[in-house]
Amino acid sequence: MSSELEFNYKIFSINQSSKNREPNNFWIDCYLKPNLQLRYKNLIIIDFLIKDPPKSIEWYGDCLLCKLKSPFYIDFKIKIYCMFSCLILEISPEITQYLKIHDENFKNFSEVSQTNKLFYIFSFSKNNDVIPKSEDILNAISDRRKSIQKWLEDIPNTNRYISKEIWNFHWVLHRLNRFPHDFTNESNLVSSCWPYSKVLTPWESLHIIEDLMWFHSHLAKKQLIKLFNEYLKPDGLMENGMISEKSLSIPPIWSSVLLDYSKLSGDKKIISELYPLCKKNLEWWEKNRFIEPYNLFGAIHSVNDFGIETMMKSSPRFSQQFDGNLWNLKKPSENRSLLLIDLNSQMCEYYQNMGVLGLIMGDENSSSYFKKAEALQENAQKYFWDPKTQFYYDFDFETQLIQPMKTIAGFWALYGGIVSKVHIQPIMDHLINPDEFWSEFPVPTLALDEPFYSNEIWHGPALLSQNYWLLRGLKKFNLNRIVTEICYKIFRYLNYSFNLYGGIYKFYPPLSYNVNSIKIPKSDRCYGYDLGQSPLHSLFYRGLLGAEILDDSINFVPDWSVLNKEVNFSFYYRGKKIETYLSKMDKKMVTIEDRVEKMTINY
Repeated sequence: MSSELEFNYKIFSINQSSKNREPNNFWIDCYLKPNLQLRYKNLIIIDFLIKDPPKSIEWYGDCLLCKLKSPFYIDFKIKIYCMFSCLILEISPEITQYLKIHDENFKNFSEVSQTNKLFYIFSFSKNNDVIPKSEDILNAISDRRKSIQKWLEDIPNTNRYISKEIWNFHWVLHRLNRFPHDFTNESNLVSSCWPYSKVLTPWESLHIIEDLMWFHSHLAKKQLIKLFNEYLKPDGLMENGMISEKSLSIPPIWSSVLLDYSKLSGDKKIISELYPLCKKNLEWWEKNRFIEPYNLFGAIHSVNDFGIETMMKSSPRFSQQFDGNLWNLKKPSENRSLLLIDLNSQMCEYYQNMGVLGLIMGDENSSSYFKKAEALQENAQKYFWDPKTQFYYDFDFETQLIQPMKTIAGFWALYGGIVSKVHIQPIMDHLINPDEFWSEFPVPTLALDEPFYSNEIWHGPALLSQNYWLLRGLKKFNLNRIVTEICYKIFRYLNYSFNLYGGIYKFYPPLSYNVNSIKIPKSDRCYGYDLGQSPLHSLFYRGLLGAEILDDSINFVPDWSVLNKEVNFSFYYRGKKIETYLSKMDKKMVTIEDRVEKMTINY
């Protein structure tokens, strides 16, 4: 993305024909080092013969607005579009003399045509049948300008704690996915790391929905419904979306997302549509993952399949087995028999949410879900809590031993309400210990003092998504100060990291800013364009500003012992854009109520 010597923006093609090429195979790289240079497939195609670096850059995903200074000290703008497998330059006529086109690099993949003095169109397709006519392209550019302007006017904003650059960058990633990827107008899904991958797992989709609902609730709804339609199988399995020989699910958190969306948008009908599907899915979990002798959830899986189903692939919690004295390495294909602390916490929350959804639906059996949640909470204390180390772990029911490896999974016990009151302080002691989890970028996936800690993914590097569910759990126990401190540390880190790399990543090193130090498989790389593991805006609203979404209102109650400055912000609630502010001096909390007659804001 960037370094001290150069900065690289990628401009991606949107709405291009699927007959031509997949969208994740076509983009233009804009390098600033210091002059502006455009590349395609790492070949220089256009140079701007101006020595001074650009004065400003505005990136919109499919378009880049660059302000340059000519040798005669005249400021001018150039707009660079990537559309229909074409590179389109919108520039003033007097600037064309500073354009150097590298014809030798165009020969293999481009046909060049100048439409008029204001536009240059460089086609990257040899198939003339799929290249729109020049007038169609110009009309498309006009429409695109309008869509960019509307996007700029509509996005939520804030002025504090997170830089405008990273805030807008993340909304641009969502904007990239607002449009269909081809002319068929069939796809409403937002992918996890567009355009590097069109694969969308339900797990990643849920995090994107959590962010979208603060802005585009209709897109969040479409994606939530499409999630159930595409991945829920006839037997009730919510399919993982990753390749495996077995039928594997993902962590069952969709009931939380469903409730969040319904409350924030005011859409009650979606509950009646998805509640029966959730019941069907819950029955699948009880039939396929409930281990009766223990009355807890677990499985007999290979090491690899455990990683897939928990979305913690490569975690040493599965590849290492504790025999009471030593840790023993297990091959990816070897089976293990585990009761999982995170799964049982997620199922406990699932039951509680289903109880709430059942009450909304008038289900006579809704009370049974609350009873099942209580039973899980009670049984969890018997098998997952280690009194010696004062932490929650997985339980191996083959060896009948707890697996005492401190991972991020142990904190999921907060999310499901499994943590007993007497265990809260010991858990917090682990969390805020700088030798374990209280790192520069919190919270590492494996404690810093664990012997298997490294820069390999799930061996330490942290994820925004795991932090998000951690803060949801902390808020259940009113640990709001720690929530605010975690989010404050995260955004301080992200602001600095974005200045270095210009992107948002799936994994971050807990003890440094060097994202390139992480050992990550190619299949997990996002190259700074991650959405699926980065619910950044939800972290801001829920974590930093203390948002609590209730049935017909939303409260913002930040912890002012951590925050010290007034913050302006906006978001969408029940289809309306709300603009307000919080201040330690005169407005310590905000409540927005949705009444029948009007929307009200109380301070």
